Amino acid sequence: MAPRNRIVTDRPNFRVETVTGGADVAGVLADLHATCFAQSAQETWSENTIATLLRAPGNVGAIAVAPHGGAIGFIIGRAIGDEGEVLTLCVSPTARRQGIATALIVKLRELLAPRQRLLLEVAVNNQGARKLYLRLGFDEVGRRPGYYKRGGKSVDALVLANG
Repeated sequence: MAPRNRIVTDRPNFRVETVTGGADVAGVLADLHATCFAQSAQETWSENTIATLLRAPGNVGAIAVAPHGGAIGFIIGRAIGDEGEVLTLCVSPTARRQGIATALIVKLRELLAPRQRLLLEVAVNNQGARKLYLRLGFDEVGRRPGYYKRGGKSVDALVLANG
């Protein structure tokens, strides 16, 4: 039987585990975040930023781990009253389209239970993520002009909700 902090998936190529504390994996997650968002308008997060977020009250995280033990994706979320919020979700470009992002969102929902509504922001030009969120039942509930800023560029964010 799998430990309680793991989600059982129908895919043998990864497992999802709860991140506790975060300091021990913050550097790995920061490197993965930089890889995932290298070509986007979203700023990448430092090891210190990720460690701080994972230690903050109400925040939770989960990591997708490949069979060889390497991190291939992660999610950080937080509880806000009776809602949950996705702070970041990323999957290595070489591991996408394998159900990892879906498994991470499922795990986040589990960690944030009993909150039913989940909010997130996504760049308007991130078509892959927008398709994923649509498939998972997220609907647009708002827009944040110029939300993402990087390298002199700004991109609007769509605010999505599910539940």
